[in-house]
Amino acid sequence: MKTKLLVLFLLTIFFYSCKEKEKSAEEKKPFADCKCGRPTPIFNSNVPDFVSGHNFAITSDAGVEIITYKNGTKLQIVQTGCNDIRQEFSFIYTEPKFRNLADSSWVNNAIDEFRKIGGSAPEFQPFALWGNAIEARKQEFHIGEDKELEKGFFVKVDKIASATETTMIVTVYADDCPGLKK
Repeated sequence: MKTKLLVLFLLTIFFYSCKEKEKSAEEKKPFADCKCGRPTPIFNSNVPDFVSGHNFAITSDAGVEIITYKNGTKLQIVQTGCNDIRQEFSFIYTEPKFRNLADSSWVNNAIDEFRKIGGSAPEFQPFALWGNAIEARKQEFHIGEDKELEKGFFVKVDKIASATETTMIVTVYADDCPGLKK
């Protein structure tokens, strides 16, 4: 009887370990069947000189990249979706000067942040172009509202303020792959 219980116990462990291996292998392939592919880090081995830290991870439904600037600002980039891709850039500021900025100043701040990244290396030039596109239409921007900058290309600038930090969120998406999508 003890032998049968031992064999049953070992078979149960074997069965569950096989299931966990299947699940783990499947979990390692998020975005495998996505039209636009798997999210990739924007900043890889070549990070701008104003960056002090960088991390990128894939979850089951997002690519999450966290960049720490030398001045203490954090940038979190979340790439979500599968066939409907969007990128959300959250600039997290702890400096008190950001808590009381007027809404129009947030649009200017988004322009400055994208130009800063875009000017740091040739491969980041598209960020400067995004900054230029936002600036060209900045009078039309309203915090928290999507704005179509060009046919099929959208940007939204938003903010969240608390007693200790202020976050500017810039969401970018486009109508079709390989760009970003709503």
